[in-house]
Amino acid sequence: MRPQTCIACQEAITNPICPECLEREIEAWLVEKKPYIVPYLYGLSDNFMRSWVTVCIICGNRMGVCGHCYTKDILDVLRRKAPELEEQFLLMFNFQIDKS
Repeated sequence: MRPQTCIACQEAITNPICPECLEREIEAWLVEKKPYIVPYLYGLSDNFMRSWVTVCIICGNRMGVCGHCYTKDILDVLRRKAPELEEQFLLMFNFQIDKS
């Protein structure tokens, strides 16, 4: 059986947790840190839910992007809006994101 691949990076999706489930976790974390940033996250997951290759192991929704690619987009938002949270984010949501 061939592993399902991310539509963004073409790598195998080894931890199939959809962007919506990740977004809920990240939102809960951000509400404690910088609640004003939360609205900037809304809609980011929608970009990745249109095409799908597998289903989320938490909610069963169809998904097509790996956690790494989705959290890279979140990290871009944090770098613009609250760069002081970058290190904490990378510790909490470690999807092997390169810091550069």
